[in-house]
Amino acid sequence: MNNKKQKLELTWIGKDREINLEPRILKEIPEKSYGDKNTENMLIHGDNLLALKALEQDYTGKIKCIYIDPPYNTGSAFEHYDDNVEHSKWLSLMKQRLEILKKLLTNDGLIWISIDNDECHYLKVLCDEIFGRANFISDIAVKMSTASGVKTSHRDKAIIKEKETILVYSKNKSDVSINAQYIPKIEWDSEFQYFLDKKESSNPDDWEVKKLSEVLSKNGILNNPEDSGFQKFVTVNAEKIWRRAFIRGHYKELSQNNPEKIFYNNEQDREHYYYRGREMYFFKDKFLDCFT
Repeated sequence: MNNKKQKLELTWIGKDREINLEPRILKEIPEKSYGDKNTENMLIHGDNLLALKALEQDYTGKIKCIYIDPPYNTGSAFEHYDDNVEHSKWLSLMKQRLEILKKLLTNDGLIWISIDNDECHYLKVLCDEIFGRANFISDIAVKMSTASGVKTSHRDKAIIKEKETILVYSKNKSDVSINAQYIPKIEWDSEFQYFLDKKESSNPDDWEVKKLSEVLSKNGILNNPEDSGFQKFVTVNAEKIWRRAFIRGHYKELSQNNPEKIFYNNEQDREHYYYRGREMYFFKDKFLDCFT
């Protein structure tokens, strides 16, 4: 039996064709320059491959973050560029540029590439080859439109496209530290109908289950997920608001036979609460508030 791993590679006509590019020098056009000359900001006009070649000498290994928005190769014709390049040529164009972009990245740097489904999966395999599959971070779905208007006219022949993709790669994944920033958003689930009042006690025998609607009313808050008072209340009390979750086994039978009692245990480093044959699933486990 052959235990050697098979190496898979994306190939196309012209892939191995080498392009010899001489080092290039960036030339400033003073009349088009503006702003603080002491910054390192640059706006480069010209062929992007030659521009990247010009950056190699001074910026290899120095760029922390790169974002590119290459032609998607959709077959469309735009005013400033042709988005209808033969597939193998498109791959060659991308390969040449990505190889230089990799050189520019710091060891902990990331590259973000916008693309849509016409070439996305081929680009993913190409990036696996250039950056290393182990250095793939994620693909991010970006909603670009809604299923409405002219898009729906061919819905009987195609699935309506609403999103594009951003592929994210690192130069060296082990050196990367990601500090994701989220926007708090409440997507209310109407099944969260209950409120657990612990009455400032650690003893479940002292606790009381109430209807969320009654607690809101008592506090003068509208039972309306669009209301700012409602949103603030459920955010602050996310560890007390819960919905019923189906369970089997010992605690289902135990809590069914003791309908006014709340049961508690701690398994697999997580607290579990049971009431009337169901487990309590708390809103805090669904809602992520990132700016506390």
